[in-house]
Amino acid sequence: MIIIVDNNKRQVDGYTADVSCDLNFEKIANLFGFRYAHVDGNDIEQLDNVFSKMMTYSEQTVFLVMDTVKGSGVPEIENTDLCHHIRVDNEMRQILEKNMEKWKREIADEQR
Repeated sequence: MIIIVDNNKRQVDGYTADVSCDLNFEKIANLFGFRYAHVDGNDIEQLDNVFSKMMTYSEQTVFLVMDTVKGSGVPEIENTDLCHHIRVDNEMRQILEKNMEKWKREIADEQR
């Protein structure tokens, strides 16, 4: 079994550490006897590597913490409060379409 925590350090009303508490996920994993892993959740290569490795741990639960940035890859909303609830009006649609075209070009460049 794999338990995944998306640790973007934010919640709808502010930073988790300011509003709630700053959790020590490694300590929590150890208390339950889980194998602990920690990765940059916005890095696809790191995610691919850690998931490949975790698939070999069939006898032990893995507790994976992914540090992420809300809205990663969309500079207009990255790490803002908008990330929790975006109303896609015409302006936001244009922003998202612009970024999607950029990502398509980047993927095409990588495949060459």
